Amino acid sequence: MWNNKNITRLELAHYLGLTEGQINTIISKLRKRLTQFAPSISGVSRLKKHEAAAIEFVYIRMKEYSQDEACDLAVEAFYQRRITRVKN
Repeated sequence: MWNNKNITRLELAHYLGLTEGQINTIISKLRKRLTQFAPSISGVSRLKKHEAAAIEFVYIRMKEYSQDEACDLAVEAFYQRRITRVKN
């Protein structure tokens, strides 16, 4: 899988042992933090290697952190952007 230029959501889901819906949830949360993440072209979303690696990072970190915290860490680690959260 990692030798391909682009990776589909389904391929990544099978690799990580997740459902495509779980991958979509992580992608959605990362899109809220980044202006461009895994753009969908004609309804098909192909992930670049660094996007797939960021999703894998989130999945692994979810064992220690919440999904939102794991997404924040991924954005900071892969895109060098700090997420500022407003606490309610």
